[in-house]
Amino acid sequence: MVAFLSALIYSIIFLGLATYSMYTHDELSLRDVLVNFSEIQGDFDLGKNWPVLMVNLFLVLKEASFFVLPGMIEGNYLSFEVSDISRALDLVLWFINPLTWLDYAWNALFHYDVEDVFVEKEEDESHYYSNILNKNFRESYLYERNERGDIVMTPNLEDGFEHEDTIIYVHGLGGKASNNIFLFKDEIFKNTKVVLPQAPKMALSVFKDLAAINSWFDILSFPGSLDESQINETFISTILNIDQVKESAEYILQLVERERLLVPGQSYDRIFLGGISQ
Repeated sequence: MVAFLSALIYSIIFLGLATYSMYTHDELSLRDVLVNFSEIQGDFDLGKNWPVLMVNLFLVLKEASFFVLPGMIEGNYLSFEVSDISRALDLVLWFINPLTWLDYAWNALFHYDVEDVFVEKEEDESHYYSNILNKNFRESYLYERNERGDIVMTPNLEDGFEHEDTIIYVHGLGGKASNNIFLFKDEIFKNTKVVLPQAPKMALSVFKDLAAINSWFDILSFPGSLDESQINETFISTILNIDQVKESAEYILQLVERERLLVPGQSYDRIFLGGISQ
């Protein structure tokens, strides 16, 4: 409070002297006063004290914000800080960016982000998938995605659909679960639950300079031409990481068993396993 009152009193005195100096130098315009402040003498050197005024005005604003902001803003902002300058700049740039308003207009017209058309945002799964697909298809399923990245599309029982069988469809090397959603938008799948497992990311030994990609197992090398007599587990172990192959196979089998318990009759006849590539 002392700092606030001191800064406020100093600022009032300074501005008063500056105003007095301007009106007692009739030959100077307002521009002249601002340009030649150092030459205008009041009861003290106004020019030399001008920077002090800036500091005092900031103190007044900061201290006043202690009383005003807590009642206006939710959160932990007790007063203005230097970081607020950066926030204000970000806000200005956001405001003058034409893409900001394009996104708002797109949302108003189509009810999803324009970015969703081009980029799959993992944190916005339900928004993305439900809008990239046709209306009838998206309304027939309930979408889930677990921490691993698997996508589960369950028939919407509340809208009259039934869960008659389940398809587990595995993506290929470098792919991802969402790549295969479009395969199941036909009317024939309306009562079918779809499980799209996603492989973990890993760097492949055969591509030393390639960034990590989704893969069910590591590829150690590419063999040349060979005949069937050469193919055995020992030979395959020089091409693929056998342990990872078995681990991925075990995971898929666990999905099959889990889904079997959820279909009518708990029958394997209602579980269909497929995939592509790897």
